[in-house]
Amino acid sequence: MHVSRVILALATVGAAGLVPAQQAAATTPAVRGPIVSYRCPPAPLWCTRTLKPGVTLTHWRAKMRSGTAQNIYKLSWRLGDPRVHLYAEALNRPTSTGAISLGKISHWAASSAPAGFLGAINADFFHTTWSSWSVGRPSGMLVQARHIVDFGAGDSAVGYKPNGEMVMGTPSARPAKFLFRNGDSATIAAFDPGSSLSSVKGDQVVIKTVRTAPVNIPSSWTGYIVGSSTAPAPFTTMLRGSDALVNSTGNSTHPENVAGFRFGNARGSVNTVTLPVVRAASSSVQLGPGQALVMAKTGYFAEADLTKVATHSKLVKLTVDAEAWSTVQDVMGGKPQLVQNGSVMYPTVGGNPSMMSSDGWQWRYPHWRPAVAESKTRGWLIITGGVHYGNGVYGWDWGKMLVQLGAVNAMGFDNNSSTEMYVPRNGLWSFSPGWERDITEATAVAWH
Repeated sequence: MHVSRVILALATVGAAGLVPAQQAAATTPAVRGPIVSYRCPPAPLWCTRTLKPGVTLTHWRAKMRSGTAQNIYKLSWRLGDPRVHLYAEALNRPTSTGAISLGKISHWAASSAPAGFLGAINADFFHTTWSSWSVGRPSGMLVQARHIVDFGAGDSAVGYKPNGEMVMGTPSARPAKFLFRNGDSATIAAFDPGSSLSSVKGDQVVIKTVRTAPVNIPSSWTGYIVGSSTAPAPFTTMLRGSDALVNSTGNSTHPENVAGFRFGNARGSVNTVTLPVVRAASSSVQLGPGQALVMAKTGYFAEADLTKVATHSKLVKLTVDAEAWSTVQDVMGGKPQLVQNGSVMYPTVGGNPSMMSSDGWQWRYPHWRPAVAESKTRGWLIITGGVHYGNGVYGWDWGKMLVQLGAVNAMGFDNNSSTEMYVPRNGLWSFSPGWERDITEATAVAWH
């Protein structure tokens, strides 16, 4: 059965707003590559739909230099549009260890999609275990609303910013640290905790950010007011998570529970901010605009260092996000980055990037393939798949095709039977008619 039969059926449902396919002259890409030309599919199949102002759904039929013709589906929006929101979505609630029960995008959309949901594609690769085929672990990083679900391993990922914008690279989640002139540092153990502080170590601090009422400093603790209206403390929007790590510049060789993090990048550079700091004058503190209360155990490592800077320089340095990732709200792991600054990253025919499966299955076979991408002015969720069941493209051709279509940056996601685009009231497109695989994650776009 041909995939085009499913497309036809979907195109005739809820057709209001659809632009019928016109047999206009085919477009020949300015850049030579796998695509010879592309055009709207034959009538009566649809070609373009405007979902919201500036947001379009497009279906092209591409003639290929070799192999079967490809159906290309692209959901696109204007970069910088404040009404567009991108999300890294887990299709079911992650466990405390980051495991995610498998689910279908359409089922998730019916019950849990964000307000103004427009569409989604499948996302990162994942793996299951022999003991539980219904639960998966993402291959890379997963961050939702500045909360780390899965730390990943510093592999490639895409960060979703406000206004439909994105950044691609190899981010890592590193502990945020207070840095002191003697080379010491202190990590963050907790934000706005309850009564129990027993697990906090001597080279750690606790942050309180509540400004609606006075905050109290427990006995045996020392408090410091950090930040001001002109140099605001960044703790309310700091990247948060939970991991047991050794502070190599602290006073212990044992792992300590860390709650505050920053986005690092592959270059290894560390971004910092310098904040005003004074010792709290009493055990009850009313915080002002831009201020936070930083508490350390009295008589321990962090308290000694904070007291020095609060007494002398009255300034303290804090490590924060790498600049390019500082406004990222969600992160979705992916592999590989297909296009970077307009160049195809892995163009070699027959090659196999090191991060892909060693047997070549993920890269050296003609699969349906997805990507999140950006041109100079627009963001895309995009998939390609053959007009005949199961036929797709090789990994090295997918990056070249995206450049031919105008992409300047693009990140690949799980392919073959995982490839899917779902747009409510418009259609579900996957490598087999009616097929929808159970997966862990999706990248979604919403408009509100």
